[in-house]
Amino acid sequence: MSETMQIPARTLTTLAVEQFIYQEAAYLDAWDLDSWLALFDAEGRYEVTPTGIAKPFEIETPTTLFLIGDNHERLEQRVIRLKKPTAHVEFPKSQTRHLYTNVRVTEDSGERLVAFANFCTFRTKNRITTQYPGSMRYFLKRNEESFLILAKRVVLDLEALIPQGKISIIL
Repeated sequence: MSETMQIPARTLTTLAVEQFIYQEAAYLDAWDLDSWLALFDAEGRYEVTPTGIAKPFEIETPTTLFLIGDNHERLEQRVIRLKKPTAHVEFPKSQTRHLYTNVRVTEDSGERLVAFANFCTFRTKNRITTQYPGSMRYFLKRNEESFLILAKRVVLDLEALIPQGKISIIL
């Protein structure tokens, strides 16, 4: 007699969130920025915190100058700019590889979730490869098929943007 193995709901949720985040990485690596933008809720935010600060997941948006602090409208404009040949810093486009790991769902109220992941993004351009390691926090909302990003906060594990000097790609 065979026993049916039941997978806990929390495990299934974590797997679904992992697949969602991995799909995000695939869109970014393919420079499919329109599909990436479609992952965001109409009220979604994308933030990259300043480097070298304590407790970066606790800082408040109105009181901090973020490296990137985009609402949905600004994200749309960022995508439009990055797709133009006049975006000199990214034309021709960099080759990127977004590696995400250690995905964990820390809160799940049914409709909304909070998830964390570690990452390292590699950017290659003009025969130079730079690395952007760090962690991310997602506020996600369930929709019919998957999730939508309500907020994504990126925290770089860098003391300064050296040798990178800038962030011209989406992390």
